[in-house]
Amino acid sequence: MSISNSHFGKFLPRHSVVALLLPLGLIALACGSGGKSGPGGNSNAPGASGSGTTTTGGQTSTAGTDGGGGIVAMMPTGGAPASTCSGAAVPEAIISTCSGCHTITGTPNSRYPDLYAFKGTVDQFKAQVRNGGKLMAAYPATVIADADLDAAFTYFTGGSTRGTAVAPALGGIAPLFTPADVVNPPVVTVRADGVIVTRGAGRVRGRHEKEGTFASFEPHYFEDRTYGFIIEDFTPTGQNLIRATYLPHNMPDHSGNRITNWRSWKERAGNATFQFNNYIPDATEADVPPEAGKLFKYAFVQQYNEKTAPQNRSFKVGENYEFEIGIFIDPATMTTKGSRDSYYTDCFRNKNGEGGLTPNNQDYAMAPGPVPEARGGGDTTVAWILDQQDIGESIGQMALNIQPENVQNFVEGRRLFHTDFITGEHSELGNQTFKEHMNQAGPLYATTACTNCHLHNGPGTTVTTFSESTSMAFKLYNSGDLGPQLRLQQGTATMASTVTKDVMLGDGTTVKLTRPVISLTPKTGTVGGFSARVARKLVGLGLLEALTEETILSHADRLDCDKNGISGRPNYIKDPETGALRIGRMGWKAEMSASGTKWPTR
Repeated sequence: MSISNSHFGKFLPRHSVVALLLPLGLIALACGSGGKSGPGGNSNAPGASGSGTTTTGGQTSTAGTDGGGGIVAMMPTGGAPASTCSGAAVPEAIISTCSGCHTITGTPNSRYPDLYAFKGTVDQFKAQVRNGGKLMAAYPATVIADADLDAAFTYFTGGSTRGTAVAPALGGIAPLFTPADVVNPPVVTVRADGVIVTRGAGRVRGRHEKEGTFASFEPHYFEDRTYGFIIEDFTPTGQNLIRATYLPHNMPDHSGNRITNWRSWKERAGNATFQFNNYIPDATEADVPPEAGKLFKYAFVQQYNEKTAPQNRSFKVGENYEFEIGIFIDPATMTTKGSRDSYYTDCFRNKNGEGGLTPNNQDYAMAPGPVPEARGGGDTTVAWILDQQDIGESIGQMALNIQPENVQNFVEGRRLFHTDFITGEHSELGNQTFKEHMNQAGPLYATTACTNCHLHNGPGTTVTTFSESTSMAFKLYNSGDLGPQLRLQQGTATMASTVTKDVMLGDGTTVKLTRPVISLTPKTGTVGGFSARVARKLVGLGLLEALTEETILSHADRLDCDKNGISGRPNYIKDPETGALRIGRMGWKAEMSASGTKWPTR
């Protein structure tokens, strides 16, 4: 996530905003089914067409919303891999900027002019691109060069068809990361002697897994309440031994029976009952496995050796080793004195003889799994969250395989995400004011807190009244002094009505689909056209950022090489910090390549 003028009116340091690693994998391709509805365009021009109403002089502008894009991609000259069908190349500036509405392959988008059917001259083609239309931006030569327009005109009017493409090479694209950027040790390591080492981390929980307040974030969750651990699995060497090293962020207590508990081997068919519950002995720095690395800062070391399996359980390969930690924090070391200092943790499940944590819960008969086919986020997928009290937090959890170096950043980033940038107050009760971020919403803010739009890390909702709590943005086109986006200070937005129609699915089932009709009323000026956009889900941004460029391009098939009717078009953009050519990964039209701070208003 990045914070720009379109959200708060001033920038925040990049390190203060953490990309949330959540259980869903994504592919960064700018899909070609989006667009905007409204008047403008004709059959001889590559402009947008549709229906709607726009008026001037502070009057209402109305259009249906369809989740469209229209982002102007900044395309550096040269360097991008070629898009080619049968030897005829489609300029990358056209692919990245235009193909979201004017499809290059597959079925033509009926809502926009078909460029293959263009019957005008090259000068008319260029004029439409340069001048724009009601809902089509005007594209200058700095975005789409004259040479690219000439090539595009030749391609679309010279007998080309919606054919096949060749998978592109990386070309001049600058990778977002290189092997030298890897700083954390691997999640799973197999030593030369066969011992399997798994690194993990977590945060405190209010109750056991699948009980109320397990998934929620309890007061002061961002202070003193994270930890890392290392699991050494000796079973591949023939030993019945699993060694766990606990590395808390804050000092554990040692008063009376307030000693860290190691709960292991869950009772099958139950939920919160473990067959073993023992204190974790203190250890020394010399006992810390080398796989802990050098970047994770912990306050203390405790270590537990599991040498016995209970009746009907074993250390055999493929069986889960379940464990939970009973945490007692030294009250004297707490940042907020008098706050809660004893907690539960996740129920972690280590895969014996294989390494790595799994969400596949074999111990709770009411909700086994998720099995591999149900893990939308692969190894990041968390176990089922069942309690109704916590279900809203289901996509707000940290990844199952989050690492010790990242876990404290996660909770501190979440605190920022839930902070009101005027009052500094946290959106959840029991948390102190974040004074350092009071009064940071600039004069042009659209809202005062990230969570106002991205509810529980999920999508926003359709506008009812235009206010700080509105989770929609309104991209403006050809609207003069109103600029590129309607601001709270400039006018109002309401849902004027809805339109419902019957749609027949491929299997013959008929369903009703309803779309809202949004009305914008500026205080002054004219709305030429607009696109209403619901705040996006934030699930998987960290995963998306971690994908290699080759992985993204391998899924693109931009000109439908395999003729299955499915294609994706990477958005090539210029990195605003370095000027390097990159692949877009995030945003409504993949117009950003990373969670930086200098991306343009979108």
